[in-house]
Amino acid sequence: MQFSASAPNESKALRGDDSSVSDKISLPDVSCGITDTHCHIFRTADSRLISLYPAVFNACSLNGEMPVVRDDFLLCRDEGEVDAFTEALVKLTGNSGREVFEELERLLLRSAEASVSEIMVPAVTHFEGLRNLRLLRVFSKAHADASFPEIFCGMGVHPMYAGDFSPEKLRTEYELIRRVFSESPAAPEEKSVTADGHPVKKLFVGEIGIDKRFRDTVPLDVQTEALHEQLIFAVENHLPVNIHGVGGDNEILHELKRLNRVKGIIHAFTGNSSRAEQYLRRGLKLGIGPMLLATESHKLEEAVRYAGIDNLVLESDYPYMYMNLPENSSSSAPDCDSGGEQTSADDSCFSPRRRSAASPDLLIHIVERLSEIFGIGKEATAGRLHRNVEELF
Repeated sequence: MQFSASAPNESKALRGDDSSVSDKISLPDVSCGITDTHCHIFRTADSRLISLYPAVFNACSLNGEMPVVRDDFLLCRDEGEVDAFTEALVKLTGNSGREVFEELERLLLRSAEASVSEIMVPAVTHFEGLRNLRLLRVFSKAHADASFPEIFCGMGVHPMYAGDFSPEKLRTEYELIRRVFSESPAAPEEKSVTADGHPVKKLFVGEIGIDKRFRDTVPLDVQTEALHEQLIFAVENHLPVNIHGVGGDNEILHELKRLNRVKGIIHAFTGNSSRAEQYLRRGLKLGIGPMLLATESHKLEEAVRYAGIDNLVLESDYPYMYMNLPENSSSSAPDCDSGGEQTSADDSCFSPRRRSAASPDLLIHIVERLSEIFGIGKEATAGRLHRNVEELF
């Protein structure tokens, strides 16, 4: 399985007579591939599966506990439950694959048309990375002739779930993911575990970090220990990290300083130039997403200018962020005035009239804004941002 971004005329052919697939956005495409470094894209499939087949997936639990649904995603707690999930999914998609995956298909088609060539999907609990990889394999088989962005699955435990963190489970999941790739007869080019044990192509550890909003349910020392162990694991296995931080910059920077060999991304960066300098000094790149298009993003814009184009990567944080689109935008993405999560800025930064759910197909707007900030063309901007991602692996 090897996805690649399709040319606009190629994706139109894929759509055929299916009018449910939205037209592409009107901004000029850039030929260089765009990478979305933080996108929970399988939330669409999970939401669809939960709504269509709750009984089937509730029964995935080998222990008979009901349900195996957490928030808006399907929870697998060990290898056995991942296998049960995969078995149920294969049976369903044999009869109704399009029904299960149609929203995900539409989003990936729009993303390919908007020059997105890669999407990095983080995990928030143990075995979600393996579960996402299994879901991706089933999806790709059901859409073997389509040309979508290439998808890479992360692994790790979000601070919200740090109470469930286990170093043993992390190591187990890593070995299982390596096995999936090494045993794949259909795609020998994906066998990216090298002779000296370097990781599967574009596997990463994330999202991990510190979030002080949850310290009443997950004490700060528990979050910090989970972060520390996962950073060690990433360094030992030559993997980049994707770090989530809300109110925990000092703790995160302390842990980075302790190891001093970490590479990766600080997710959803919205700090000032001083905070940017601290993260850059520790070897991280800044994840820049929808907040750059907020009407009051002057502090972030200053930090972006300070960091320079070579220290930035793009992200959508789909479906948990909103994007404040330019007034002259005719993007086909639906407007959305409610739902989702926006924790990085006050809602006064957004105009409900122009607020849309952020998604990878809208990253071209952020490319355009960065192009304006740095005074270089969109092609050059996209190319340098893509190169920044490649440098992490």
